Amino acid sequence: IDDLGKSPYWEFVFSVDNFNPYAYAEYTTGEIGYYSQDSAPLSYSIFTLYHEAAHLLDENRTISQSIEWQEAIDADNFYPTDYSRENNAENFAESLAYYFEDPERSRRESPQKTKYIETVLGIISK
Repeated sequence: IDDLGKSPYWEFVFSVDNFNPYAYAEYTTGEIGYYSQDSAPLSYSIFTLYHEAAHLLDENRTISQSIEWQEAIDADNFYPTDYSRENNAENFAESLAYYFEDPERSRRESPQKTKYIETVLGIISK
């Protein structure tokens, strides 16, 4: 990432010139980078932090590409955000962030994905 926050790598991946990410997760170091968005509410920043932490948890996409995650997606047919429809990795990241915002709402609206998330996190559901 250059000094303007632009990422040639992501420009290539997304085929978008001057791609400017708001945040990223770096597997090799375990760090999350976040570019301040002055107009963004704090809740957006926290959701983004949860989202990026989910990518670190999903290193090498071992969770998001699992059969269990796909089965949970299929069973619930619930997408917490439009972005969660992009692919299974983004679906997992958005779903985990959604879970951390309101676990009870997540359990109601997406019971199978929530059950799998809680299994991954080592949380026993009530």
